[in-house]
Amino acid sequence: MDRDLPVQPNVLDQNCESRQALDRSADKWTALIVYALLAGPKRHGELRRMIAASRRRC
Repeated sequence: MDRDLPVQPNVLDQNCESRQALDRSADKWTALIVYALLAGPKRHGELRRMIAASRRRC
């Protein structure tokens, strides 16, 4: 019977997959990379240059 109950994510539990996803997506660098990739795929060096340029402007 217990197998029929849906599993509820708990972001307060350090081992919960939803918590791990939140930790990764909340990282400053992840947000910058995702933003840079919105226009399409980039090479590693191109991403580094884009992010370095944005850091100098701030």
